[in-house]
Amino acid sequence: MRQTLLMLLVVCSVHASAQDIAIRDIDYRSDYYLSETLDNNLRIIYKVKSKNQVQSQFRKIDFDSLLRLSDTTEIKLNGNFKLVASAEGSQYVVSAMGNRDSGVLQLHWLDKQSEEQFATRIFTTGLFSKRMQVRVHPSSDPEIFFVLYSVNKQQWDVLMVSREGKIKSKQSINSGGKRLAIAQSFFINDDLVMVVNKNHNSRASAYETLILDGLTGQEKSNQILSSKDARMEIDNSFIVDSTLYLAGRKFFTNRIKHNQPGMPSLVSIDPLTDSIRDSRLNIASIPNNVFWMDVVKLPDGEKYLVGETFTSEPFGAYFAKALITSFATLGMFSVTWSSLKWKDVVVLPVNVDNAKPIYCTIAQRRVQIGSHLQAYPFAGYAHRTGQIRYFGHSSDGSLYLLDGGIFKKYTPDLKQFTNLGQLPAPDNAVVLTTKDAYSVVAVKAMGALNIAVFRFVDVGPGKKRNR
Repeated sequence: MRQTLLMLLVVCSVHASAQDIAIRDIDYRSDYYLSETLDNNLRIIYKVKSKNQVQSQFRKIDFDSLLRLSDTTEIKLNGNFKLVASAEGSQYVVSAMGNRDSGVLQLHWLDKQSEEQFATRIFTTGLFSKRMQVRVHPSSDPEIFFVLYSVNKQQWDVLMVSREGKIKSKQSINSGGKRLAIAQSFFINDDLVMVVNKNHNSRASAYETLILDGLTGQEKSNQILSSKDARMEIDNSFIVDSTLYLAGRKFFTNRIKHNQPGMPSLVSIDPLTDSIRDSRLNIASIPNNVFWMDVVKLPDGEKYLVGETFTSEPFGAYFAKALITSFATLGMFSVTWSSLKWKDVVVLPVNVDNAKPIYCTIAQRRVQIGSHLQAYPFAGYAHRTGQIRYFGHSSDGSLYLLDGGIFKKYTPDLKQFTNLGQLPAPDNAVVLTTKDAYSVVAVKAMGALNIAVFRFVDVGPGKKRNR
């Protein structure tokens, strides 16, 4: 492990320090998962880069916020497997591994106490493919996990799989011939909560919530979120106090529009009471094109939405660049790209009449891709890949932001910034998790994955500040 002191800076009785570790043997063709453990430490699981196609090697590393390693476990599988999903229960860390060559999908079980390893095959025939989507969640039984996977474009199956490989329950979700997607899934209060779109990739979206009992796998409730008269597009989701919040846009027509803000919407779902509520937002005060990224609860119980305003290039600009480069090279080739620009950070109180948003102006961040996406799908892509400037919040409601290459703390009610430190290669920075005491950031650089931890420590009033 390589530790580097990036900075030690104190402003307003807070100082931040950062260490980082460089993982140089990661295989980016396979997903990697960084998560928080149940004992509040951190864990990363990734595939080790190798030319060996006969055997796959994965590595699990547990460390704390000081990047002190507590456990390293090697996982070896025969065949060319890829890590596609991972989750932690009270007793096991379960990872889904897929082999495209043989079509095998299996679960790898790692006992957190004894470090024993077990394998459970879900598919033994050629069903796993590149297009298959897989999700894994714990259940109310520590020996059983939920496995969600797309069977085809119109069907998902939800299995409850025991460590011995027995299927305890199976539910199939069908869309009636239209394209189906599970947009979000969470294990909340001993229930599996899914947000399902039964008309995916269509402007006539059809979102529903589906809740399965975490012990039996049986359906508990199913509610429709959008109709022909009020189509809803869900852009993001958050969990606050075991309540699921869905942020998106409503269109009071039969079609949604991916390049327009519509009417901003925030819907809350309480799995315990099976209730769905629309939050009150001051619609008139919300700017065009804002992508909501978080719901923050203050110590007094009040909540507010945090998002970033943005602009993106229309298809005409994308096409024009292709023509220009084609003319410049006498038709030998053309190069084009699309750009999205994050502008202001906006904070909006929830369920407060006539609430006015608070705007925070920081350095803009540009995101580019080699194809064209409409405005809101582009913003969703940038958010999913971590190419944003909002890095999370603390329990007192302060926001952590990336302002150019400077990592900052922002207090909305005071409109006050506190510099926390310099972040190398900010254009490649991806936020992984943020807590009151620290933030974990991943930076891809020189073929390595650098995991940096910024720690925020209150040194108390009157103490000497380090410069």
